Amino acid sequence: MRVLVASDDVGELDARTAADVIGRAFHDHGAQVAVVVLAPDAPRPTTQAELARLLAEGADVVDLTALDVPDFGAALLRTFDDDPAAALDALRRQLAGRTLTVALDGEVLDVPLTGLGGWAVNHSRESGGDIADGLAADTGARGWLQQLGLDDGPGSGAAGGLGAILLACGARYVDRITYAMEATGFEASASQADVVVTGCTDLDFHAKGGVLVERVVQVGEAALRPVIVVARRNFVSSRELRTAGIEAAYALTADIEPEPVTVEGFSELARRVARTWRF
Repeated sequence: MRVLVASDDVGELDARTAADVIGRAFHDHGAQVAVVVLAPDAPRPTTQAELARLLAEGADVVDLTALDVPDFGAALLRTFDDDPAAALDALRRQLAGRTLTVALDGEVLDVPLTGLGGWAVNHSRESGGDIADGLAADTGARGWLQQLGLDDGPGSGAAGGLGAILLACGARYVDRITYAMEATGFEASASQADVVVTGCTDLDFHAKGGVLVERVVQVGEAALRPVIVVARRNFVSSRELRTAGIEAAYALTADIEPEPVTVEGFSELARRVARTWRF
């Protein structure tokens, strides 16, 4: 039996650890297992200073999904010059002649910086701000673009507004999961597997386990392969699972306030799933 495993984080376990635990359980029960991490094989900076260093070192691909940008990218530009416009020109010169590929979460690829649907207003609202705060944030974002001599547009609001700067430097955006699937040949691997296994923290009908689980399910359906989910908690009935394209789901607990997920506990669940799926 051939098993393809690609997991998201499961509670306190990161995606790689969770996938390895699942893969090991199936391997120990005689399956041929391929474990794939659906994340770009690229540096993932958490600060703008770290991003500036990576760009200076010649990085051509960066994953910005963990980057905290509270200032529309002003900190990145300050590593070049105190004047934002002059700093942007310096960054353009640094990136001239090469295409920077920026991996982002798919839902932010086309988000503008300004307007009611822009990042500035949405971030203000998500931070607990009222209408006045949102309008003030939008005004600040418009002023920032004007200071840089840039126009707003799809993707300018990505990475906390840093997107406007990166697009002005010729960067190319990619959905991080799509990029990882293409780089690993995930679709081809799914077509050769007998079963595809993924994992997530909580599986409910609204979120369906998150974006990664949804994408894995789509690939599994296209390849006509059953997809099963191993989760911390599952709130979806068997009938609803099949409607969502999931053959079966297995949960670690049903507790409202679950205990932290440990390798030991998750391994026990994974072994039970592997014993169930043997043919």
